[in-house]
Amino acid sequence: MHLYITRHGETKENVEGILQGRIPGNLNDTGVEQARLLGGALRNKDISAIHSSDLDRAIDTALIISNLIGAVVVPESSLRERNLGIFEGKSWDEYFKAQENSGFSHFDYKPEGGESISDIQNRVKPILLDLTDGHQRGNILIMGHGGLNTILLDMLLPISLSEIWKIGQSNACINQLEVIGSMEAKAIILNDTQHLAENHDTIQ
Repeated sequence: MHLYITRHGETKENVEGILQGRIPGNLNDTGVEQARLLGGALRNKDISAIHSSDLDRAIDTALIISNLIGAVVVPESSLRERNLGIFEGKSWDEYFKAQENSGFSHFDYKPEGGESISDIQNRVKPILLDLTDGHQRGNILIMGHGGLNTILLDMLLPISLSEIWKIGQSNACINQLEVIGSMEAKAIILNDTQHLAENHDTIQ
């Protein structure tokens, strides 16, 4: 079984450097086109379902892909982006200044009213267990977010969170994993965006 973990298309907030967190977000024209190209790259991959964050920017991306590949979209509140509390709608500069003043690293910092990394791990673990338990038919697509995807990859792969953070999660990127056990996978590609520059199928 292959697990495809993808990020939603570009939003106005992404371009402006605004922290969205659990703000719904809306795809801009570039994001809509990225979703279309992402769907084209995922054709003929035997994807049986798209488990998507239920935030608008993710659901809208998932629905565009669904129309192209024919897989049903399953909204999942557990796949929402990290709750950034008082920093949602604000800039990364404001977040990082507060995080630095707190004395905690980016990975240990819990913004006021928001979630820590461990909070996210606890809420996504049940769905990851369900999707990797060996009883799935066909391949699965997860439509997530930049921060969320980083944590999912850390939980599934023998790669540190800091290493995955450096690799990044671009809008409409593809991570392709081969599931080899419950909560265990090996990476085939990470943060691939070749399909956005070239309108053809790039995933083997």
